[in-house]
Amino acid sequence: MPEEGGLDLGVTPEGERVSELLLAYVRELTSDARLGVRTVVVMGSRARGTWRPWSDTDLLVIAQAPAGEFPYTREAAKINVELRAYRPDEFLKALWRLDLTALEAVHHGIVIHDDGFWPEAQREFERVRAFYGLVREELGWRARRWREVCEELGLP
Repeated sequence: MPEEGGLDLGVTPEGERVSELLLAYVRELTSDARLGVRTVVVMGSRARGTWRPWSDTDLLVIAQAPAGEFPYTREAAKINVELRAYRPDEFLKALWRLDLTALEAVHHGIVIHDDGFWPEAQREFERVRAFYGLVREELGWRARRWREVCEELGLP
């Protein structure tokens, strides 16, 4: 887990450091064995460094527990956590479906916690990127091989 002093995710409208509140929330998630948290990644404007004090905190959690099981604590509320939860197998499939959350998390997310799953996700992302010919552009992703892939699969 990153040290609080080395992680700059900005401040809340009240001037509190988002990194401190986020790390407290992540400690709570990872200490609950029922959740089976594997990886936690902050993404979006907080990760890109384009945040504003009122920005939400986009948080990807890869865990064994379903999304509805995650607590929403005082710290999470203060930094307006937008939680996106996947099971490990669902996350790898999401990459192949070109799920924007999954692609963005691997591309520019900041790993806050990982038990060893993230390198596997990164390798899968590279396979997906090569297969589709994915290119990150200003407004999103472009699949350079989209037509070719559709033809290979017999899709219209």
